[in-house]
Amino acid sequence: MEVQNGLKSENLDRHLNSTEQEAYVEIPDSDNFEFSGDFFIALWLKSEMPAPGSLGIVTKGYHDKSNTKPWYLVYFVPAGTMDFYLRNEANQNSRAKSKTVINDRKWHHIVSMKAGNKVKVYIDGKEDGEN
Repeated sequence: MEVQNGLKSENLDRHLNSTEQEAYVEIPDSDNFEFSGDFFIALWLKSEMPAPGSLGIVTKGYHDKSNTKPWYLVYFVPAGTMDFYLRNEANQNSRAKSKTVINDRKWHHIVSMKAGNKVKVYIDGKEDGEN
């Protein structure tokens, strides 16, 4: 199996459907993921318990500590809700916090999006948080 930017893994399905607490898939850094315009991140999530702390689900960060590259974070918070947080090249932060608790053992479709100056979170097709 090959995922964007050459990540190859025979065990990708195991990681994405894992019950292991620290299972993850890492895709190497690429300019393809440094969004300066509008974009969205969509995923399905099923959880039966609150996160032990803020738990990153999809992240894009910087590793040189210069803050020159934009970054974003879709994360599951202990309250059982989702947050979408991003920082642009000008070091400006935006954050949308969802209201719906989703740690109910059901699958939920989550979309985090940036459109213009707004960031939003949608849960199961309904807008649930905005900056």
